[in-house]
Amino acid sequence: MTEYKKAPLSEPGSEKGTDTPQPHDTEAEAIAAKRVKIASIAGYVSAALTLLFGLFGVFVNSDDPSLAYYLDPWIILDAFLILVLAFYVGRKSFPAAVFLLVYFIIAKILAIYETGNPSGILLSVLFIYLFYGGVLGARYFRKFQVKRKHQIWTFMRWSIGAVVALLLVLGVTMTIMQQAGMMPAYEVVAGGNLPEQQRQALVDNGILEEDEEIELFYSAGLLNLLEDGNLITNRRIVSYWQNNGELEMASAEFAEIMNVVWTSEGNALEDSVLTVNMKDEDYFQLFVTTENAGDEQFVRRIRKKIVAAQQSRPAAL
Repeated sequence: MTEYKKAPLSEPGSEKGTDTPQPHDTEAEAIAAKRVKIASIAGYVSAALTLLFGLFGVFVNSDDPSLAYYLDPWIILDAFLILVLAFYVGRKSFPAAVFLLVYFIIAKILAIYETGNPSGILLSVLFIYLFYGGVLGARYFRKFQVKRKHQIWTFMRWSIGAVVALLLVLGVTMTIMQQAGMMPAYEVVAGGNLPEQQRQALVDNGILEEDEEIELFYSAGLLNLLEDGNLITNRRIVSYWQNNGELEMASAEFAEIMNVVWTSEGNALEDSVLTVNMKDEDYFQLFVTTENAGDEQFVRRIRKKIVAAQQSRPAAL
């Protein structure tokens, strides 16, 4: 009697062409998981260092071009982006791992190009090595992912959500910092409402004299009022700005001013440009926001001060 052996039942979905995961090497999986974990931790460390430099840059200005590049408060946004990518790398996301590696390499190339200084190159190479390991580890898990398109879509969806949440957090944080006097307001401020620490910063940098009284103040600086600003005091008009890291300033007492005219009317996106013409035919410009008609406040106050200065002059014999 002929015996027939039953063929072993195949696992559901094990047929060729299906997306069901196939058996894989547990040792290789452990190595891949370790690479992903280390890359994720490296991302968190990179984000933390970037965030510290950005926060430090809010309060400190450096004359060293290389250091000033890293003390840019805008890199806080880079820190949050790296943080989000590191989180998804930890979840074995292949797109996030590739994005983190490429983003880090491009950022370092730009930093060297802008500063002309390859300082920290060894640390950067270490991070690149760890991030590349994360790409290899995530790629291993990607081979056994059932729905790759779903993985990419989930990454994009959560990334968009993270960006929206980041913008909300930044908005709230910046509002709190403005109220606390840690960063300039986006509108013209009466002198009595200017935080004392901001007034003292103007005095310490030679923009305001100790015995002067500020009547109106506006700074176009995003995170630091020393980036750019204009003020009307009880004695004069002052405009200051940064030029290649150096603070420059123009000022005039009201008796020296002939008039102030509109050079360009601003809008919600651009400040108005006011030109202060002096009697010696020199001039300088003020950039003032249109928020709450701040530019109009400046013009009215300056014209009023000019008239008062002319009336206070002794009559000619």
